[in-house]
Amino acid sequence: MIKLPLTLLVDPPMPGESMSSFLGRAAQFYCTPQRTLFLELSQGVKQSMRPDIDQWPTPHLLSVLEKAVPNWKSPQTDLQPFLNWVLAPSQRKAYCPACFVEDIAENRTPYFRQDWMAVLCTHCWKHESPLHQWQNTGWNGTRKLPESWIAQTDFTEATLPDFMKLDLIKNQETATELALPIVADSLTHYLVLLKRLQWIMEKPAASKKRNDWSVDEFSPFRNEVYGLIKFCTAHERRIHENGPIASLVRPICFGDWFGGEPAGIGCRDYDFATNSLRQAGDLSWRRSYLIFAMRTLAGSDFFHRTYFSDLPKCRPRQEWWEAEVRPVCLGPLADRYGSEFKSILKSDTCVVRGESDKFSGRP
Repeated sequence: MIKLPLTLLVDPPMPGESMSSFLGRAAQFYCTPQRTLFLELSQGVKQSMRPDIDQWPTPHLLSVLEKAVPNWKSPQTDLQPFLNWVLAPSQRKAYCPACFVEDIAENRTPYFRQDWMAVLCTHCWKHESPLHQWQNTGWNGTRKLPESWIAQTDFTEATLPDFMKLDLIKNQETATELALPIVADSLTHYLVLLKRLQWIMEKPAASKKRNDWSVDEFSPFRNEVYGLIKFCTAHERRIHENGPIASLVRPICFGDWFGGEPAGIGCRDYDFATNSLRQAGDLSWRRSYLIFAMRTLAGSDFFHRTYFSDLPKCRPRQEWWEAEVRPVCLGPLADRYGSEFKSILKSDTCVVRGESDKFSGRP
């Protein structure tokens, strides 16, 4: 029996939408699992779903979608590679409530942006507001939208999930606080530091160029951030009882903004830190280990003067590390702490650039 070509009567990918977002809403529209839709689109050609379709969709899949979707335009058009780590496909659950509200206001199904899958991306590039975790997901990380959004029959406020309403309130509160002078070691201070980190080390996926500055210019900052993140998220061999340092010294006074390491990641030592970062998309955990790096760097005279001079200075890093980090270092981690700390302090002896060379980018 001849199999007729498949036609998907759904909106084509929106600007900046990820491929998994498009296939996800198409699968929901037809009330079928994504895997089943993927196999139908494959048309008998053996293809694995394991490759990252957001970053590397197969030519065959793109060819079939071009024929199956009216007015098709590939989500990969004009997109550039990210500069740093990218979350594993099952971990891409971040979203911007403000973007979803805009989608709803324009009567289109809200969609997940390609930008939101970068590990260092904790804020929306457009609205500069904190991203949050989409909580309605399947067992394999599949994101589920309200049925009325998929069918485009009801976009009223009553259709917003309860968790999205709370996320909107949290962002409104932080926006109000940002209008006031920033206090050192406050929630707004930390959120601005995370935004600054994202702006220095990442870029929007649709950016035509890597950045307005050279990679070499920011290499000392990048190298320190990489080392600190791997250090504070690593599990030491045979010493897993207390978890990574980032979990132990996170600012718990700010509630669920900064969370501990999610269960199920598994014990990873320093050599496997990169893989564990990709497998842990939880935003509250990402904020915890990123703010560890930023609190350390912002407490340095050199880095504060170079990158954060417009912000309040954090507690001096040597004082902070001695008071909060050293006490939680056990066994082999204590040995590593000594060498890591000595290495980090070297940056304070670097030649500081002139006033005209200081970081002046947004935010």
